[in-house]
Amino acid sequence: MARFAAALALLAVAGLAGCGGSVHVSIGKGTQVKLTVIKHGAETIALVPVRIDGKGPYPFALDTGAATSAIDTGLARKLGLARVGRTTVSGVTKTSRVPQYTLRHWSAGSVQLGARRVAGADLIRQRGPGIAGLLGSDVLSRYHSVTIDYDAGVLVLR
Repeated sequence: MARFAAALALLAVAGLAGCGGSVHVSIGKGTQVKLTVIKHGAETIALVPVRIDGKGPYPFALDTGAATSAIDTGLARKLGLARVGRTTVSGVTKTSRVPQYTLRHWSAGSVQLGARRVAGADLIRQRGPGIAGLLGSDVLSRYHSVTIDYDAGVLVLR
């Protein structure tokens, strides 16, 4: 429960999270990715299993309001990812300059996500071992439609 609260606080404070909601729609056809859905009262977080360079899976929070996906800087170092510069991330309460990494071979479940530069953030070290990254709208917007079925614990990408 403390890990869940810390993860939610991180999403709000880090400036990487956005507002969200859900609409129940039929799943239909598409590639399904199994989610781990954690509910605590009215709060819900969906974790996507992400593999990077064949390692993992690592729990990435599904954050449709985040403009930029992110990886924990400690995990980036552990995986030997080189910093490729810095980027600016903005949220509701602040703007920050953070390191940037390139993820060349990464996937959500069986879905290859394609090379993408992502922001670095101290997700694990400062907030506990619950979240290794954020999967944001920069990645999700590549798909025609995205369906999140919290009850079934499934993300569908078309």
